[in-house]
Amino acid sequence: MRWKARLLSAATMASTAAVLWPLLWKYGDRDLRVLVGVVPALVAWIVSMFWPRCPFCGEHVIRDRVDWLAPSPDCPNCRQTYDGPYRAKEELDARDHEEAVRLLAKRGVPISRESRGRDGM
Repeated sequence: MRWKARLLSAATMASTAAVLWPLLWKYGDRDLRVLVGVVPALVAWIVSMFWPRCPFCGEHVIRDRVDWLAPSPDCPNCRQTYDGPYRAKEELDARDHEEAVRLLAKRGVPISRESRGRDGM
């Protein structure tokens, strides 16, 4: 799923730049051809309203401007990984906890043994 979102994002930016830049450079911003060049970006924006979606809950993969540039690998609604199998809530909580502990350790924040989890990271 993530590759679909990245492909849509890259295709939109590339097609918009490939069409608009030469038209703006050659004809200026008051030509009808520049307006026609907006169509690929508009179509991609409309498509992103419907596709791609999370296979588990149906939430949009691309929700705002940040997601156009770097879509997250996890659904913000159900926290499932788009390209992975379905996981129980307990597994997702454990994964999020381990990730938080790893980030805190990376920043140098002291971590107690209780917060490290089962594997004793």
